[in-house]
Amino acid sequence: MCGFCIESAHFEGELGGSHLFDRVLRLMEDDHWRDYYLTLDEPTEWEIVIALCRDLDDRKRLRLRFEDDGLIFSALQQECCLGLLGPFAPSPSALVSLEKLLKGGATDRFDVAPVVSEFVNRYFVLPLGHPLALEGAWPAWEPDREPFLVAWAYLGLTLTSTDATNAAAVRAIPFLDFKQVPSFLGFELWLQRRVLTSLVETEGVGVFRDKEPIRRAILDSTRRALLRNEAMAHVYRDLSGIRSLPD
Repeated sequence: MCGFCIESAHFEGELGGSHLFDRVLRLMEDDHWRDYYLTLDEPTEWEIVIALCRDLDDRKRLRLRFEDDGLIFSALQQECCLGLLGPFAPSPSALVSLEKLLKGGATDRFDVAPVVSEFVNRYFVLPLGHPLALEGAWPAWEPDREPFLVAWAYLGLTLTSTDATNAAAVRAIPFLDFKQVPSFLGFELWLQRRVLTSLVETEGVGVFRDKEPIRRAILDSTRRALLRNEAMAHVYRDLSGIRSLPD
């Protein structure tokens, strides 16, 4: 199975028999991911990184403060997060900002534009002359490094989406084709899904108006996901109300 297969199986409710993939996808997508994470006796490094990304993402998106509902990460797990992501930090200031976010709830701007640019060039086919294109060949990150580097790109794109490079990436990533078959756990697919959600939340479903095939695919995949949460239900209702799709 490839990342596309596992993604489809999860959203169609057919992944229950696969322990590892089910755990990872639930943490990526479940509305009640916090409760689920706290039931895991020994979360893997990947699961800790996913939970960290979702925690900081939710706190910004939902305007939660760290004291509102307690920390999902203990002091020991905070150090674990820093230890996991520290070696892959795109800049010293980014690591300092992450430490402040974990320990004090500060909202410092992340200096992560380089890792965001790398992510786009390593995983997506960019048209000639695209403003995000970098010179040279950019293969995918090695599997043992990929989750941690994608995590930095995730934090950059979700926490600092107004940065010029990040804003351009948010508008581009949902509509780009992948260079190759995604990895089994599909960290790159996860970030693409999150960026698409962010784009719709901020700009509305009008972002699909000049992209008919993509809108049709979104409608189909959303329907098959059985309107798994209220945000996607809203997207489905709005898209379904646009009558310009061909029969």
